[in-house]
Amino acid sequence: MKALKFATLSSKGQTTIPQEVRNTLGLTAGDQIVFEIKDGKATLRKAFPQDELDYIKSIELTLAPEWMSNDDDDL
Repeated sequence: MKALKFATLSSKGQTTIPQEVRNTLGLTAGDQIVFEIKDGKATLRKAFPQDELDYIKSIELTLAPEWMSNDDDDL
């Protein structure tokens, strides 16, 4: 059976990650976390340096056609 852990979302969109979840994921103050969204479900996990590289690469792939266009030369 799954262990369900609940938290309440504040009016500012903030919440506290339950202690058992923090312990299980090895989270400590200052750690970054990643929310992976797929098929209407979100998964929370600890972020690693590779995640930042993947994020930067995805931004680059999204913007590369614009950056490489002649339209930018007019600015």
